[in-house]
Amino acid sequence: MSEEHKQNIGKASIGKHWWNDGTKEVFQFECPKGFKKGRLPFSKEHLDKIRGPNKKLQQTILNMKKDDPTRFAKWRKK
Repeated sequence: MSEEHKQNIGKASIGKHWWNDGTKEVFQFECPKGFKKGRLPFSKEHLDKIRGPNKKLQQTILNMKKDDPTRFAKWRKK
């Protein structure tokens, strides 16, 4: 996407809010009838999709010390 396109997308969402009715959520300017402000919590399936198939490996990577010079070598061994 071009920079202009990115800026136009950003401008289009100014003033919009997330609204939910407990089962469905929408992103728009006005609150629909029966909705309240805010997003729904993520489902377990959605969180699993975001985290990917190998959660243990990702957690290992996140827990490594950033100043450890061998962190990438340790990660590749696993």
